[in-house]
Amino acid sequence: MLNWNFKDTISYQGETTTQDSRKFEFLVEVYLKKRFPLENWRLTKATRDGNRDLENFCEFSGTSMWAEVKYTIHTDENISSRKYDSTLVSSMFEKNLIKIFFISSTSMGNNLIERIKKFYYLSTVKKIAFVDGYALAYWLKKNPDVETFFFNTPVNYTPPTAPNVQLQCIRILYESDSYTIDSVLEDEVVYPLYLSNNYILEGEFTAYGFDTTPLFLYCNNELLYKETVPPEITTFSLNLGELEEEFDINKEFSLDIYYKLHNKRIDCGNYKLRFASLGRIFSNQSQVYISVQNGIKSANNKMYNIYGPHGSGKSWLLNNLKNDTLKGITPDKKIIYINFTGQMTDGADICRLIFTLVFNFYSLSISATAFTHYCRENSIANSFFNSKNIELLIQALQDEDYLTIQKTLCGSIFSKTKKIFEACNDFAYERIYFIDNVNLLNETNYSIFKEILNAFNPRKNISFVIAGREPLDFSNMENIPLEYIEDAEILGIINECIPFTVNNLNEIVPNKHYLKYPGLLHSFAQEIGSFHSSREIKQFYIDSFYNNAVRYIKGTFVFDDVLLLLICIMKDGVPYAVLQELAFNKIKYLLGKKYIIHNGDYVYPNFEIWNKYIPQKVIEDYKEKIVPCLQNFMVRDKDRKELYQCALIEYYPQYYNLYFDSIYEYIDVCFKNNKYSKVLSLCESLKKGSVYYGGPAEKIENVKYFLAFSYMHCDISQKALGIFYEITSNYKLKAKDNLYFKAEAQIIDAKYWSFQEFKTLPAYINEFRKSWSIIEPKNPQLEARSFLTATNRMMVTYLALDKIRLANKWLQKNVRLAIKYESDEHLGYTYMDYAKGIYHLNLSLALKYLELADLHFQMPSEHRRHLDCQCEIQYVKFLLGTGSIEQLQLSQEALFENQYWIQYYKCHLKLSVCYILMGKREEALQHLLEAEAPAIMKNDERIKYLCCMIGTFLYSDPIPYENLALAGTSYHKIIRNTHLNFKQSNAVIYNAKETSPSYNLDPRVW
Repeated sequence: MLNWNFKDTISYQGETTTQDSRKFEFLVEVYLKKRFPLENWRLTKATRDGNRDLENFCEFSGTSMWAEVKYTIHTDENISSRKYDSTLVSSMFEKNLIKIFFISSTSMGNNLIERIKKFYYLSTVKKIAFVDGYALAYWLKKNPDVETFFFNTPVNYTPPTAPNVQLQCIRILYESDSYTIDSVLEDEVVYPLYLSNNYILEGEFTAYGFDTTPLFLYCNNELLYKETVPPEITTFSLNLGELEEEFDINKEFSLDIYYKLHNKRIDCGNYKLRFASLGRIFSNQSQVYISVQNGIKSANNKMYNIYGPHGSGKSWLLNNLKNDTLKGITPDKKIIYINFTGQMTDGADICRLIFTLVFNFYSLSISATAFTHYCRENSIANSFFNSKNIELLIQALQDEDYLTIQKTLCGSIFSKTKKIFEACNDFAYERIYFIDNVNLLNETNYSIFKEILNAFNPRKNISFVIAGREPLDFSNMENIPLEYIEDAEILGIINECIPFTVNNLNEIVPNKHYLKYPGLLHSFAQEIGSFHSSREIKQFYIDSFYNNAVRYIKGTFVFDDVLLLLICIMKDGVPYAVLQELAFNKIKYLLGKKYIIHNGDYVYPNFEIWNKYIPQKVIEDYKEKIVPCLQNFMVRDKDRKELYQCALIEYYPQYYNLYFDSIYEYIDVCFKNNKYSKVLSLCESLKKGSVYYGGPAEKIENVKYFLAFSYMHCDISQKALGIFYEITSNYKLKAKDNLYFKAEAQIIDAKYWSFQEFKTLPAYINEFRKSWSIIEPKNPQLEARSFLTATNRMMVTYLALDKIRLANKWLQKNVRLAIKYESDEHLGYTYMDYAKGIYHLNLSLALKYLELADLHFQMPSEHRRHLDCQCEIQYVKFLLGTGSIEQLQLSQEALFENQYWIQYYKCHLKLSVCYILMGKREEALQHLLEAEAPAIMKNDERIKYLCCMIGTFLYSDPIPYENLALAGTSYHKIIRNTHLNFKQSNAVIYNAKETSPSYNLDPRVW
């Protein structure tokens, strides 16, 4: 443990400080300037975390180097592996960055080094240097003048007396696919590998006593390092294919790392490689294997779907196909492997699938700059590849905000999907996608994935090999069934493994057995090699194998392992690095058994193998072990502290009150920053256990409101409405307050947008306004926003009912109330909503109100309203003959760029109407289809009405639509007209003051 006993005050280059962290930054600057006297190192301005780093910029070459400095007083611990995350991300946007120093006041563990090295492996930043506290202390002892300047007493460090080399960590890197470098079992003595090429041996060492004498470091007689080297953490790398000795897939291969000093060999470490295949391919799998492999070789550029029941060996076969294809990889072929897990992280893998189709990049962290640059250079209006859309997605991916990713994909992927396969035409190589466990995708992610398959273009030198449970109905898709193993083959395999012969399978297993499953048969065959009689095999099957097989098939698991239970409880993922430290061998075992899934930096439960229910008795039995682990994670992984707290209170509700306030405060922060996806999951946890809460009841009610409001913003409005009703129902016996009126205003808003309750809504709103008006004088803290919302909804309801005189009266009320309560934005809402309600009455007057409304939306908080209003203005101008289709399309593009999906897709309906009026039926139909396709446009009553009205004309066939709530209104008249005049070749805009025998299009497309 180092003790940085700085002087109380230090003055350096005109700056005086008493902060130890600032003194450490000064020390690092001195270190870099003395170590690299030809470089121009300077401290930067303080970053968001208050730290100052260093930068060296070369004016001649235009390149730069960074030094990231982290100071901590806890020198008895390794620096956190998350400390440098912001640096990793920001460095990707620096095109001319060539080297980064990571410098710390304490030690740097293997996890941190491994994390950083993996991150930069495929990047343009080729040089990474690590300087820990011990390397700095060693340097100080060589520079006593610096030590005297900075410290009251010498740093408590004694340099080694004799030269020596210590290996820090060792990795074998290999290609999982053409875009992914994986590490195999770091720091294990034996590495099981599959392929026999493309390995890189990489590791770090620290050398003492070689500052002036060159170090000669070897691996199997191959020179790894030949230079003088300070005692800093130094990296070596060796392509194992360059070693003199060739690999033999049937033998262990030894790696000896050593150095020579005074002509004497000194060993540092010995590692062994052995090669492991994925197992036997059975006859039915062999047929599928040959079929797919021949298809790939013949460059058919098709989609192959290997489908079959659970346990039939689909994943096993897919991995064999993938690895054998990789083994014969050539520069003109790329392999992309994606394994869906049923988690929200699947959205990130769908992004990578899309990005590799267009950009030839897999790792977003590495290629963010390249993505956005491509999008700016190849602007594709209103498509997924709009640069702002890509930037938002990349930020969400880096933040691990998977709900935002899903919402963004849902909004954007349905727009011009074919561009995914058209955007880049200059790929001179073939791309083969191996995609596993499609059946695990949730409904939303599957709908996105389906759109990609629908857009598949076989001419683009692309193939898909998919594995799932069901046949898929897409053009260019070949469905290939995979069945279980036949008894005759099972018997043959068993006889190959034992020293005697079994003549009949029923000698060892019952008629209904579980050896037809490839994975179980493979496991069974490995266990029976030492048996000498049929009876022994039969007893093994009955006593041991059978129960495990049943659990596997039924998807259940006996939770007799605390580590597995911990991962299952923490469904949002447990840091892989932390689990490695806790129990590396156990993690390796669980991954090997596929009970868990390693994805990125986290480990997740594998819900494909066992069900999600954990027996309560198991929860209680392991309480003494689980609780301390989760509490430890709260400290080790502080950025996700609240997620561990939520997991703890879900399974151990006695901790609910202990952690409630912490989670509640974090929810409040997220809500104020519009992080609705985070709010949603946290609030669901608190609401689920609310019966255990012993604090103020209003906090639980606020949690419900936060949750419902977040549901609304995440397009889950049906769930939201039920919670709003739940909140208001609790006020029957207590005084109504802000929360009640906010929830009630949301209910009124939902009733209006349901398009079903126009006739009963005015009375409902009157009751609300009466209640609010009674409470207001007694409660000075009562907010006016809900009252204004209700007043606005009264106006637009009367407009929907064509009661224009009453609507005008409520227009004036809205204006007066907005002025009274100093709500400028409410004036904007009032004018805009009134304008949209009179399109069928007076378009010129509507335009004036829209332009007046937009004046009140010129503020950042009203940006969505401003863009929406601009879109309405251009639409009305077109209808009046003073605008253009191009201006409307530009307004739509602005909505797309800002991810306002509902408004964006409604603009497609506007464009469809405009093209009908222009006589361009084909273009109108295209825009109608664009509006109907997205999931977010489904189940909306108003959208159904608009699509019925537009579609009936375009298809010349009446689309049924019935809504009794619209009886007697202009909406009903238009519906009746569509059914009478659907064969008309021309259409006009409906005007309530004039009747026309032509097909009437409702202009109220909003």
